[in-house]
Amino acid sequence: MTPGPAAPSLLAVVLQGAAFAPAMTGLALAEDRAVVEVARNLHTKISSCWTIPATAPAGRTVRIRIELDRDGALVSEPVVIEPPPEPAVMVLIEGARRAVIRCAPYDGVKRYAALYPRWREIIVNFRREG
Repeated sequence: MTPGPAAPSLLAVVLQGAAFAPAMTGLALAEDRAVVEVARNLHTKISSCWTIPATAPAGRTVRIRIELDRDGALVSEPVVIEPPPEPAVMVLIEGARRAVIRCAPYDGVKRYAALYPRWREIIVNFRREG
């Protein structure tokens, strides 16, 4: 018997100014593409460290704010933004925090040092889908 598919999940990395505007100069477009690359890099690395707890409730989103130094190391402990009030969500919160800490440092962001103000503070959304 083959194992079923892994539990679907959503992990989104939100960076300041990462959205594309319709009319941009070449430089602005290049910078936004670089910021999107930073987000992809973080997403890939954090995803590899995130084990979704089997008891985590489906459909709930946990938002974690992290701050990085220029080398991609955590400046401080990850902070949960507006934690959901249900006690069952704590397992999702702890799994998300552990993933962020376990994956640090985020070396892949170093090559984007010129854009540091745009990726210094990051919001990571963790969600276990139904």
